[in-house]
Amino acid sequence: MPSSIIVKLIFYSWTGTKPRDDMTLKLSPDGRIPIRAVLRAKRLTKVAVWERGPPEVQYQLLEDDNGNSTDVFEFKSGEERVIHIRGRSSVDVDRSETFQQVAVEQVYSDFNLEGGEVWKPELNSYSLPDDILSLFSRMNRRHTMRLESTRRHVLFQYLLCAMDAADDDGVMCMDEETHMEIIKNVGDQRVKYHGMVDFVVGHSMMHRKLLKDGIVITMEMKQPDTLSKTLGQVLAGTSTSEAIRELSDPPRGLPSDRKTYFIFGDGEVWQFGYILRPSVGLKGKVFLSEVVTGRVLHEQIPGAKVPDGLVDEEGVKRVYNWMVHVVREAKMSSPRASRPPSASGAQRGEEAANVESIAGKLGDLVVDEEQDGSAS
Repeated sequence: MPSSIIVKLIFYSWTGTKPRDDMTLKLSPDGRIPIRAVLRAKRLTKVAVWERGPPEVQYQLLEDDNGNSTDVFEFKSGEERVIHIRGRSSVDVDRSETFQQVAVEQVYSDFNLEGGEVWKPELNSYSLPDDILSLFSRMNRRHTMRLESTRRHVLFQYLLCAMDAADDDGVMCMDEETHMEIIKNVGDQRVKYHGMVDFVVGHSMMHRKLLKDGIVITMEMKQPDTLSKTLGQVLAGTSTSEAIRELSDPPRGLPSDRKTYFIFGDGEVWQFGYILRPSVGLKGKVFLSEVVTGRVLHEQIPGAKVPDGLVDEEGVKRVYNWMVHVVREAKMSSPRASRPPSASGAQRGEEAANVESIAGKLGDLVVDEEQDGSAS
């Protein structure tokens, strides 16, 4: 085969039928495609020849020691010198799961989880902050708590006060409406998990850096009293956060029993829990509390011992004590260096300058957290 033979490569997605791109290049003297150069130029992870047929055939192109294809390509006189190539990039997926819609059974399977026993820790008793009681009393008298934004504000108030109680040195921070996503290998599939969590608690005032140590994931239920239906969404978000932490911290820096905590509720009915994973790659266990109730609504609850027009102060305190416990335990579980309590604007600016892109690989994970928008 002449050394000067030139071919045109037409590129498609891994399973697509519509051309996406093309390039013209010279084959090696013995008729091989410079695979290494093609992968680098097109930012692909693997490529395959697609013979459209009939019959349709697709086979992956492998690379030899010189960076060329192991397959040799020959063309008859007058034959069109075109090769149809299907390529897979780091963001191509076979299946996409959103936090809001994925079934809990699917999350257990994709993230290698199993159920653990009911979580029943011994809780310390903390005085209920005046901030919470004052706000809830006003809401009790004035507000229907019908909208998601209002219920999320209840969660925000609990969480903010719990962080003050559990974090004496003031190193923990939260972010709100946080978009997360990962792409991971599940068997022979590449699966994308993505979505929004209402709050994430970590150690940095910088959004991207905080995501590298998201130790508490919190979500407000979209409809009141739907805890069981929300569990899949919560575990999807928590498992995604766990995966980002695995990428961001080298395995040698992780605790032997790694925990990522979660909180979810509708402003009045709550559950708390965590995922325990002994080490990267092993099966994780899900520990979930019993339902904890602290009524804020102004209407009389049938069978409740709370008089009409009063906040269930005892129940609210119980929810608050749970919040403090979760935040305190999460803080102790994290090896990440904490933000100095009195970080100045200049220090935070320096911190922002050192933020790294959360994109790369760890085992079967490919994480892409470059988007700040809402979940698609």
